[in-house]
Parts: sequence; structure tokens; C-alpha cells
Amino acid sequence: MTNTPDLTHAPSTTRRQLLLGGAAVAAFGLAAAGTTPAQAVTRTAQTRSRSLYVGGVDRATIHRWAKDTWASMVAMTDPRTGLPADNISGPMAAPKRSRYTSPTNIGGYLWSAVVARELGIISSG
Repeated sequence: MTNTPDLTHAPSTTRRQLLLGGAAVAAFGLAAAGTTPAQAVTRTAQTRSRSLYVGGVDRATIHRWAKDTWASMVAMTDPRTGLPADNISGPMAAPKRSRYTSPTNIGGYLWSAVVARELGIISSG
């Protein structure tokens, strides 16, 4: 008998997992380049400010994705603790949050906050 995993019942990837995975990849790339998130966003905005498209996607779509991502992070955040929940269910207007978090969730929230601030979605004050 071999110890091969049963892939027929593998869990599906959630949007949150994809967002946090993307944030981790971005964090690693920025760390390897010796760049802070704010510097990367500012440089990207400066070098592509004349272009309506970034990587084949129009800027309005990218900004909408960023706003939606920030809205999901806000919905995941427990108002009592200020920490993002590991998962939520139900509508974003009244979500049911899990009662636990992780370093990955907290890191994803911090990266999302920096990008949301740099894109003008939230203010620094």
C-alpha cells in the first residue's frame, strides 16, 4: 500500500485563501527585492500612470478589485479585537466570523491596509 493523498475529496480554494496566498507571494517578492509595500505601490503608480492598462487589465477593474478586497478584509475584522477572522459566512453586511485568526490572516490584513491606503481607498488618519 502506498501513502498517496486522496485528491478526489480535496478541499476547494476559497477567495480568502487566494487573496492571502497572493499577499504572501507579493510579500516574498518585495522582501527579495528589498522594497517596502509603499515603495512598490508608489513606483508602480508612477511608472504606469500614463497607461490605462496594467498587465492587460484596465486600471478601473484593478481598483475595483482592490476596493472589493479591502471590503472583504473589513468584513472579516472583529470589531472587538481588531483582528481578522480566519473565515466568515453569511452576507458581508452581517457576517458570522470565526473565533480564531492566524499570523497569515493578520499579515494579509496589514498588507491590504498598506495597499488600500496607497490607492486612496482608505485614509492614513
